[in-house]
Amino acid sequence: MMAAMRSVHDAAQFFQMEKAGTEGRAIADRIEALNMAFKEARAQQKEESQLQVIAAERRQCWRDLSAILKAVRQEHKKTLQEVFYNRFLEVGPMRAVACP
Repeated sequence: MMAAMRSVHDAAQFFQMEKAGTEGRAIADRIEALNMAFKEARAQQKEESQLQVIAAERRQCWRDLSAILKAVRQEHKKTLQEVFYNRFLEVGPMRAVACP
């Protein structure tokens, strides 16, 4: 069940990133690079100020990407609902069934 839900979620995320265009993908790549830079800086016990600079840039990238993805979700709401989210049916409190 969880694997099916994860598969649908991953497919929906991929669809959204495809629709986000080159700008959205570039921001997502930058976030990944900043994540790696943060981990490396923390592992090397860099100064707190360096970590804060990386974290601040990463937060701004997330804000920018969130705005792009929000527009994508609004523009493709029907497709997302029909193709991805309707694959789950509610069958009771806190339960869902994945539909192929």
